[in-house]
Amino acid sequence: ELALIERIPESVPEGSMILVNPWQGGGLVYAFANRPVSQFYMFHDPNAEIEFLNENLNRINEDAQVCSVLEDKSIRYVLVLETWYISNGKRQDQYVGLLGLEDEAGFKILDQEGDNVLMEIYACD
Repeated sequence: ELALIERIPESVPEGSMILVNPWQGGGLVYAFANRPVSQFYMFHDPNAEIEFLNENLNRINEDAQVCSVLEDKSIRYVLVLETWYISNGKRQDQYVGLLGLEDEAGFKILDQEGDNVLMEIYACD
């Protein structure tokens, strides 16, 4: 995970927010790659728009509201780390929208390290 996170500045422009799951360690992007993230800490609840994306991003080709929220939040990148969750995955159901994106149209893999994947979201272009 850390190897991929440290390479993020090569693929994601400075100031570009990345949608992450903090229960997988995604908040570390802020510290190690100096890029803003959708949720810095696992015990800080996301706002309603980020919560919507966490639950529905994988429905981007079926639900026009996904693109509307992505545009509103200026999010074009998503980081999906390994499926292991801190705290035994008690909140996995809140991030189901970040699952299976590699197989969805509208996402381009920019970098990958094992099961850890950084993608650009282009479905809304």
